[in-house]
Amino acid sequence: MASPVLLDDTSVVPYLGDTGLFDRGESLTVEPAGDGNINWVRRVRSGSKSVIVKQARSALEKFPEYSADPARLSCEARYFEIAGALSDDGVLPAVLHFDEANHVLVLQDIGDVPGWARASRPAQISTRISKCWPDSCRVFTA
Repeated sequence: MASPVLLDDTSVVPYLGDTGLFDRGESLTVEPAGDGNINWVRRVRSGSKSVIVKQARSALEKFPEYSADPARLSCEARYFEIAGALSDDGVLPAVLHFDEANHVLVLQDIGDVPGWARASRPAQISTRISKCWPDSCRVFTA
C-alpha cells in the first residue's frame, strides 16, 4: 500500500485541480486557516470561492512528538456529513471532497459564521449525531 501524499502549500494547488473543485491552472492563494494544532489546515482561495483543506497526518501538526491515527479524519468527515444534513442554519460547512487514502478533507469555507455553540438546534443535532457516532467511528470508540 502506497504512503499517503503529504500536501504542502505548493502541492495542494494541483491536488485541488485534480479533484475538480478548482480549474487546473487556476490562480489560487493558500494560507494557514486557524491554529492547526492537530491537522495540517489551509484556506485556499480563488477569485470566486474559498475552501478549507485539512489533512490528518500521523504526527500532530503543532506537537510532532505525539502521534495519532490519521484515519481520525474519516470520523470528522462523517460527522460533518451527518451534522450538516441535520443543521439547516448554515453553521456547519459542507463536505466538498473526502480522500480517505490520503486523509484529506475539503470543506466549504463558512468564514466568520457564528460557532457551533450558537447553532439554533445544537442539542437536537448533537443527540441525533450521537446515535450515529458509535457505528461510523467504531475504531475510535473501541
